[in-house]
Amino acid sequence: MHGKLSIALYQMGDGERALHEAKLAIQQNPNDAEAHKAEGLALSFEGRYDAALAEYKEALRIKPDYSMVRYDLGLLYYNRHSYDDAIAEYKKAITLDPNVAFYHYNLALAYKAKGDIRSAIAENREAKRVDPNDPYARQNLASALMEESPGEAIKELQELERLFPSFEVCHICPGRALVWKGDLKAAEAEFRKANELDPSDPNGHRGLASIQEKQKNVDGALAEYRIAEQIAPEDSETRQDIASLLIGKKDYTRAMEELKQAEAENESSWKVHELYAQALLGAGETDLAIGEFKEAIALDATQAKVKMELGTALEKKGDWAAAFTQYRDAALADTTTRLKAQPGQPIYVCGQECGDAYAAAQGRFADYLVKLKTEGKGTEAAELQKKVAELENSAGTEQKVQLALKTGDEAFQVKKIEEAEKSYKRAVELAGSLPPGDENLIAALGRLGNAYAMRQDYSDAVATFHRQLEIVQKNFGPESEKASNPLRYLGQLEVVQKHYKEAESYLQRALAINTRSVGDNNLLAVESLRGMAHLYEEQSDWPKAEVYLLRAVKGAEGAGNGMVMIPLWGLCDLYDRWDKPDKGQACWHRATDLMAAQFGENSPNLTESLTSEAKALRKLGRVDEAAKLEERTAKIHRTSE
Repeated sequence: MHGKLSIALYQMGDGERALHEAKLAIQQNPNDAEAHKAEGLALSFEGRYDAALAEYKEALRIKPDYSMVRYDLGLLYYNRHSYDDAIAEYKKAITLDPNVAFYHYNLALAYKAKGDIRSAIAENREAKRVDPNDPYARQNLASALMEESPGEAIKELQELERLFPSFEVCHICPGRALVWKGDLKAAEAEFRKANELDPSDPNGHRGLASIQEKQKNVDGALAEYRIAEQIAPEDSETRQDIASLLIGKKDYTRAMEELKQAEAENESSWKVHELYAQALLGAGETDLAIGEFKEAIALDATQAKVKMELGTALEKKGDWAAAFTQYRDAALADTTTRLKAQPGQPIYVCGQECGDAYAAAQGRFADYLVKLKTEGKGTEAAELQKKVAELENSAGTEQKVQLALKTGDEAFQVKKIEEAEKSYKRAVELAGSLPPGDENLIAALGRLGNAYAMRQDYSDAVATFHRQLEIVQKNFGPESEKASNPLRYLGQLEVVQKHYKEAESYLQRALAINTRSVGDNNLLAVESLRGMAHLYEEQSDWPKAEVYLLRAVKGAEGAGNGMVMIPLWGLCDLYDRWDKPDKGQACWHRATDLMAAQFGENSPNLTESLTSEAKALRKLGRVDEAAKLEERTAKIHRTSE
């Protein structure tokens, strides 16, 4: 009686009375596993996690196969951000009872919090399979798919909306997905529907504001954000969005007012401090801005763009040595982020902007030294140059590896392959002293293997990718997603050397890894499918190649990343080489339609597909249709000259 009452009180949000009833239940029967579970829930509700943990463990001592307590333990660990422990407990709960949908989607949430999107997708799919009538399982699946396969996410959300039209959150999610897709009109309809269903939710108005931003209507966006702010004044993110727009309008005073309130609501947000620094810098308060940029970095040291902004502020102040530290760290931070990113994990990088900022700063510094010498301040110039040089030489092993990789990448991009190879070899040598399985060594070997392949040094390329694969398998397992790239490259190298049996083995293994979590609907899977098709094309095995290219086209459509033209073009070319004009004509016609939708009916980009379709039509004896396409091609050429 007391145990069940405790659970009911907990569900009603009355933690204190729930705890009291649980203790009474334990007094009546110390070996009542449900009573210990009830006390654990009540203690967890009050934030007393260590005490709750002890009660859950006592419940499991009494009843080791109590799957719900394993789930409760997972939830406790998740709330404490101990995601590995949460995952372990959720898995134990699923082993005991695999047919509980919310076990699976809570495990998926833990995977997602860790950045393992593919595992999150797989668990959400399992939750949907176990209980197809649970809208939360479908919503969580769509949310995870948005990170890797937005096109499939949109389909999932549309199905969710069709099956559960009164489920309010599902209108927000497709709205966001449609904004990503560029269908702003449909997105607006979804956000307005969400506002009608729940006027107390600010997210519909935030979605409408994002549409106004896309349309460059700053005042319209501000108006929607203000409504969202009125609905949820404690929402720090809405205030950040408002401040960002005000900074763009150079209204720094009002931006800082918003950010002061945003910080009060979320003291640990690096973004609040970055925006506050931008507003201070715009208002001419350089020293204060530097302090805020430093605070943002202290909260999240991975933010390369913030380091670049701090470098700019320090340079403005004249502190060249400190500025160079930030510019260099910003340029290297992107390298680190890419090295450590997991397949399917979203990454946030500064991009070329940070690398360019570092190079530009070096140029400005050289000009500044010349200026000092011209003004007769040679000693000052020499001291400053020495100080900055000492800074450059003070980098640790990991930074030196990343600098070598960056130098190699820059040479590789401009086709200076021998210079790139030299830098990559240096990176491999340096990374060899880092801990086993370090991402830097894996990345350096991949870059070096590519450089060898570019020089057609296939034996060294194969040996290098083999070494990379062995390190991955030893440290992460043979089925690790990290094994996908070396397997794919080894397969491609074997195809070039006409070692088809070996190539097929490597490429099949890579394909199995890349399709394990979301099937064909991701770009890595599409690349693997194209690799398999190429293997069979090289052997003139057209039917097998066609199967894989058809899958690649369908997978690219499902991924929704606008990349369908690449496998489709390959499929059309296959039909031409196979001498299948009936299939080729239909394929080239589809390619033309897609190109026209993207570039316009009279774009020069259409001429190749139009010409290829015309050739197929002539082979089929449809001469008049071919002539019309040829005239259309000629007209495009005339108007584009």
